[in-house]
Amino acid sequence: MYKKLRALVFAVSVLSLSTVARHASGQLAAASQLSSSASPQQKLPVRDAAQMEAAASVTPVTGTFVTNFTIKLVTPVPSGSAVLCVLLASTTEHNSSTLNYQIEERGSGKATISGTTASCTASIPYSWTLQLPGVDNVNLSYQLYIVNPTGTNQAAETRFSQQFVVVGGYISGVPSGTTTYNLSATL
Repeated sequence: MYKKLRALVFAVSVLSLSTVARHASGQLAAASQLSSSASPQQKLPVRDAAQMEAAASVTPVTGTFVTNFTIKLVTPVPSGSAVLCVLLASTTEHNSSTLNYQIEERGSGKATISGTTASCTASIPYSWTLQLPGVDNVNLSYQLYIVNPTGTNQAAETRFSQQFVVVGGYISGVPSGTTTYNLSATL
């Protein structure tokens, strides 16, 4: 039994590696064709060894986004329901030596309810490898839910709200350390 299981795990591993290798070689071939067939203004940047070494030596920016919500409840919260808060953060790396790529993070919390007020905290600890963290923007938004996780339709939504954490929706530059936002909302 153990030998059969080990053989099956080995076969699945080999199949997975060959699939990854085929996918990667297909992406490289497509990128090569795109780069060679594009006009000079559209060509993808080609990385040399120095650029690859510089990218590998970038120190990640680490920190935590924290949102503390004070939520005025004007929508009745049915018995057995919960108020949830979700924090969303994303950034897109923009620079000339790499292809643009996006990072997305999400953190959530369950509120404590006292009368017509709910208090909730959602946090996102992050460690992002960015070449230009001082230039990249961080999009911050939140979502608030009243859900009934115990009803016949589990996680049925009673109420939903989504807004930006900051005016304009983003902060300029990726901060290191802890960044805290105290927000008031109505649900």
